[in-house]
Amino acid sequence: MIALLLALLATGTPAQVQSVVEGGRPAVRIVAADLQDASVLRVGRQIQVCIAGVEQVEVAPAAPGGPALASGRAECGFLLTVDAEEDLPYEVRRQPGELLLLLGEEPLPLPTPGESADMQALMAELWPGRVLPETPDLDSAAVEEEEQLVLRLGPLELRPLLSLMVGASTGTLEDVPSPDRYGTLILEPGLRATTNLLDGRLQLQYVPTFRRFRNTTFENGVSHHADGRLGLELLPLVKLEAYGNYAYGELETREVDPGYEYFFGLRPFERLGAGALLGYDRGGMADVDLSLDWVRTDLDEGSQYFDNDQWWARAAVRRDLGGDRTLAAFYRLGWTNRAPDRLVAVNDVRELGLEWTGELRPEWPLTLTVARQTRFHENAPGESENFSGVVAQGTISHPFSWLTVALQGQRSTYLSAFEDNGYYVSKG
Repeated sequence: MIALLLALLATGTPAQVQSVVEGGRPAVRIVAADLQDASVLRVGRQIQVCIAGVEQVEVAPAAPGGPALASGRAECGFLLTVDAEEDLPYEVRRQPGELLLLLGEEPLPLPTPGESADMQALMAELWPGRVLPETPDLDSAAVEEEEQLVLRLGPLELRPLLSLMVGASTGTLEDVPSPDRYGTLILEPGLRATTNLLDGRLQLQYVPTFRRFRNTTFENGVSHHADGRLGLELLPLVKLEAYGNYAYGELETREVDPGYEYFFGLRPFERLGAGALLGYDRGGMADVDLSLDWVRTDLDEGSQYFDNDQWWARAAVRRDLGGDRTLAAFYRLGWTNRAPDRLVAVNDVRELGLEWTGELRPEWPLTLTVARQTRFHENAPGESENFSGVVAQGTISHPFSWLTVALQGQRSTYLSAFEDNGYYVSKG
């Protein structure tokens, strides 16, 4: 009897393998009691999955649309082979007892409409002295169309983008003799290009913002936003993302001061940012991310805000909770080391918090971040020198056909535009 038990234990952990279609992508699902040592490698025109410690394997019939599989024994254990083009991207998702190999690109999600800097600035002009004023008379409609057309130009995939916002309100301004109706029109066409580069994926995007105002002191103008991102897989479980952005604008409330305290003395601005993220991705099993970001903002002479450099470093450990839900614990450091015209803004920031992402219910994705923040402004007077408290932000959205509606809330601290303040707290 003992010999029989030892023989059964020596046979290893049985595994189930099936070729399927997951989220519109060909995929291979492997289910076994222990997949900690499973490795995925690209070898020429093949993607190989090797599972150590597996002797018994059941290969289920392939689902319609699933990739063709070849299987057999190898030095590393049980070997699965999938034929794939050399430039075909793939993704590995791991959960306890399961490994999912997805082929091809993940379908792009519908974007959530962003806030308009100019609409916030317009409201600040109509209701001065309030950070996020209530607007009971405001009639606005935000429309953002997801790209429906994909154009191919050689190795490039081109996707047109379009965002439109129309707003109107009734009020009285000091430079207008009688109440009148004020409005703004914001049009943001854009173009996104995607291609393969260095065994990774490169994405470039350009979006100009056209503004037209009626019966306000704001001038019509155009702002320009350009972004780039490159994702690389350095090792089977190690990824690197590098990104950068450039913006030049006439009305800079959103880009310069996201908390919207700053809505006066507006001048053109220029912003340059860069960053990198190094991730150890085990498919949701205690993934680790390290990131470093830098943003430089310069404003034209006469602006009530100030030039500055801001740095952020972040370390996070993320766990997959299943059902596309994740929980991450993070520690973030921030500092402002260039503010020649506003020494009270020089600061150090520390944050320790949690971040949850997932769906509350089908098609209702939620992102929620809560952290304990401390910040210190050594040159600021009085209460503006230190801050210690809870900061939070969350976003929930829902798609309605071609329109996605999003609700956002936050409690955050930002650099203050006032000369005697180091920071301010924004809620909204």
